[in-house]
Amino acid sequence: MEYVFIWIIGSVVGLAITYAVIQAAVRSALFGHYKVVRWYEATGEWLPSYGSWKEKPRQLDGIASPPSKAVR
Repeated sequence: MEYVFIWIIGSVVGLAITYAVIQAAVRSALFGHYKVVRWYEATGEWLPSYGSWKEKPRQLDGIASPPSKAVR
């Protein structure tokens, strides 16, 4: 009976760690893609993003960012 509790706790901890790692990887990929796409829309240059997902997209001088569109 004790082994069942250990197995359940181990499984829950393992799933929580797996979820956190996958969520961080997906978030990083989406933010990196967002930055590259915004840069491409503004300049026509396809430059990969190198850096943290926490950095905001680069701003261009004299070019306003496009308005965001609501997803329906």
